[in-house]
Amino acid sequence: MRQQLFAGLLLAVSALLLLSLVLPGLSLAQGEVWRGIPVAPENRCSPYDRDDYPYSQSVELQIIAREGGQICSPYTNECFESRFDTDIEHIIAVSEAHDSGLCAASAATRAQFASDLRNLTLASPALNRTQKRAKDAADWLPAQNRCWFARQIVTVRRAYSLTIDRREADALDRVIAGCSPLNLASIAWEEIYPSIQEIYASVQVFSAIFRESARLRRRGGRAADPHTRPAIQLQLRQGLFRNGLLRGSPVPVKPVQLHTARRRQ
Repeated sequence: MRQQLFAGLLLAVSALLLLSLVLPGLSLAQGEVWRGIPVAPENRCSPYDRDDYPYSQSVELQIIAREGGQICSPYTNECFESRFDTDIEHIIAVSEAHDSGLCAASAATRAQFASDLRNLTLASPALNRTQKRAKDAADWLPAQNRCWFARQIVTVRRAYSLTIDRREADALDRVIAGCSPLNLASIAWEEIYPSIQEIYASVQVFSAIFRESARLRRRGGRAADPHTRPAIQLQLRQGLFRNGLLRGSPVPVKPVQLHTARRRQ
């Protein structure tokens, strides 16, 4: 059974890799979309005001928590002694997003974008303020983790229906072409089946619950330690999160209650 499951997953990854290489070329040839993102020149359809994109400084603590407490920048793999040594950095700059479609968005959507953890990371003040600034991927790429950088841009642009100009699409294609098969599969996975990761995670969680239930029945239906199930689910979700198979936060969900019948005495 496990061999069949592994073979199925290998086949799916191979198909996604093929699609990730073929679909972008077809889309660009049409001049309409790139990896599900509309291709269009930047357009400032309304005046840009940075105050229209508010976010709380507390998001920095959320970024650090997401990284397991480490205060590091994926752009350089540099780590810092204090969060006060870093800047909160928008992967897609706010002004870039404004000119890519958010200029017509509501105030709530703009605020949501500004605080979206998928588009937030940490960087040194020098890098954030003098090197990257408001540049897109056509004009600036990080020294480290470029495949991750490209994946986040694709994910966030799709999430907010942002456009992308041709220069940036070409630059990201050059990055993606050099990514490992797993990174390519991850990008294709996000493009074609945006809900598959959540479904897969749910299946894994319920599979763990089923195995525990079966174990309890074999042991005579004795009730489980109430602290056991949340711990199992938390470890599982953290593992999926670390391996990129689960988006969002690795914090546990509300434990699912198991009902196991006790044997009559």
